[in-house]
Amino acid sequence: MKNIYTLSMLLLLLVSCQVKIPKEIIQPDKMETVLYDYHMVQAMGSEITSIPDYQLKLYHSYVFDKHGITKALFDSSMVWYTRHPAYLTQIYADLQEQFDHEVAVLQDEKELTQNVKKNSIDENADTLDMWRGKEVLHLTSSPINNRLFLSFESDSAFIEGDSVALALNTRFFAEKDFNAKMHAAILVTYKDGTMSSVATDINSSGRYALEVNRDYDKVMKKVEGFVYYTDDNESWSSGVVLDGLSLLRIHPAINETEE
Repeated sequence: MKNIYTLSMLLLLLVSCQVKIPKEIIQPDKMETVLYDYHMVQAMGSEITSIPDYQLKLYHSYVFDKHGITKALFDSSMVWYTRHPAYLTQIYADLQEQFDHEVAVLQDEKELTQNVKKNSIDENADTLDMWRGKEVLHLTSSPINNRLFLSFESDSAFIEGDSVALALNTRFFAEKDFNAKMHAAILVTYKDGTMSSVATDINSSGRYALEVNRDYDKVMKKVEGFVYYTDDNESWSSGVVLDGLSLLRIHPAINETEE
């Protein structure tokens, strides 16, 4: 029975390979790019639990608009491909390579997050992650959801020479279409009333870290910061996903304090 089943599947694959792809359905190369975006949106919806169902449907609609297709065309094309598994198998094999690459990138970002804690200083340095907010955030161009504010008061754990670093991953939803960008900054106020800050513009997906340089003669009083998102579009189809957020208070290394 196993041999018969295997032979039947092989014959099915061979037959489907010989079938000419109709012009009225999405062609394989384009179908692959559509499915990539479609599954990325699905994954984003599963990770960000605050996204309501209606908004997820809008994201799907955005994918269709981005590729110049309709939901009906997508559905009918999927029906055809599922009836001709050889083509669909090849499409998903190519997609798997892309997804594997994404996993490798995420792993690199995770390792970078861990390395940021060392922040170019001796392994004797002591770090504390002060971030207590959500692990995943979604910012859009809407005025009610286009920024993230940070504010932390120091305590007895802060000492002279501390530095602070903000690290985050960014995944822009439509950076190329709408000139999307973010502006991130952190500001440190010291107990003597002086201030120090650092800021940067971000316009592509990736891993970023901002560090306020340490001042060995001063103790931090307050750490504030913000991430502000903007683009040329005012609809639901814009946005950026933030994850891997950390706000690190970094003591100077032992050999530095001794100096």
